[in-house]
Amino acid sequence: MRVLLTTNYWRAGEGNSCFQQSVPLARALISAGHEVVFGLPGPMTAQAEELGFRAAATGEPTEFVELQKALRVTDLPSEQRSAAYFDRLLAGVCARRMAADILELAGSWRPDLVIHDDTEFGGCLAAEALGIPHVQLKVTGMRPPAGSGGSAALDERRRELGLPPDPDGLMPERYLVLLPMPAELYGASIPPSALAIRPLMFDPPQRDWQPHWPGFRPDRPTVYTTSGNTYARNPEVLSAMVAGLRDEPVNLIVTVGRGTDCAELGPQPENVHVAQWIPNAAVLPHCDLAVCHAGPATILGALSYGVPLVLVPFAFDHPWNAARCQAAGLGITVAEEERGPAAIRAATRRVLADPAFGRRAARMGELMATLPGPDDVVVRLEELVGRQSG
Repeated sequence: MRVLLTTNYWRAGEGNSCFQQSVPLARALISAGHEVVFGLPGPMTAQAEELGFRAAATGEPTEFVELQKALRVTDLPSEQRSAAYFDRLLAGVCARRMAADILELAGSWRPDLVIHDDTEFGGCLAAEALGIPHVQLKVTGMRPPAGSGGSAALDERRRELGLPPDPDGLMPERYLVLLPMPAELYGASIPPSALAIRPLMFDPPQRDWQPHWPGFRPDRPTVYTTSGNTYARNPEVLSAMVAGLRDEPVNLIVTVGRGTDCAELGPQPENVHVAQWIPNAAVLPHCDLAVCHAGPATILGALSYGVPLVLVPFAFDHPWNAARCQAAGLGITVAEEERGPAAIRAATRRVLADPAFGRRAARMGELMATLPGPDDVVVRLEELVGRQSG
């Protein structure tokens, strides 16, 4: 079986959680004897190749980045900006270029299956043009899927490829949706084709990392603080987290994201350890609490290890993720209008002082562990391709 995995650009030089969440699945496919290629915008192919994967340059990096910058600073209301983002970027330049590049690739290497993340639509468009099945991997946490219920922009892409209209917006969910969390945590309407699976944890060689810097004290709780790879977009969020927690009686681990100089946070006391990036699978097993931006990879990684949360959302899917976690009693959300060191510190103290948050996070982690893992998913993918080709 030949499998193509696709994702959009998303700050290629500074880490890409959409790509990273697909890595465990790619490894399981290869272990089962299947041929895997990543379809990634050119600047990202080196990331896949460094991990030993084959990669083909597909998708749009340059125009995507310029349009993304323009839409980020627009004064449109939030809902209109999100709609423009979807129509002009995800279902626009990204989907058009990705689909065209995949179809060109298929002239020399024709996949039997395309797996695309839920921000990338060129993969399912090209798959339908090729007459092969496609699978959506949900990487945007608990946010309802973009383009569900029909999309004029996606229908325009379909028309360009000679495909019939899709008025009900069924294309991305037509075959199988991989939902890397329990359905209870997701909360939104679950597509009939959805399969809840274990969170896909990116697990590079640094997993043996230990929190033993000179100022580390084993008698104190250890708190992991991060805004993922979004620091440059909103540096005041991580700065507020650090300012609120640096003088607390905790071991504070801070990651600023690839491409960011650790010195930008300024001098820190000895109980604070600052790094560009530490894999979730390496740092979270040592933590008592995660204080983060509500990015899905960090949230799902923390809950996999039974770690409760303080969430400081500011963009993208963060508000949905934070709301679902707070509703489930897995942590506390610091609202945008209250965001600051004092509020973050108060929320952290409350979660650390109340063991109920930890118990609920541990139960969620236990539930996640019962879900199908990557090897089980491979069996489902084999069955899907077998049915379509039989």
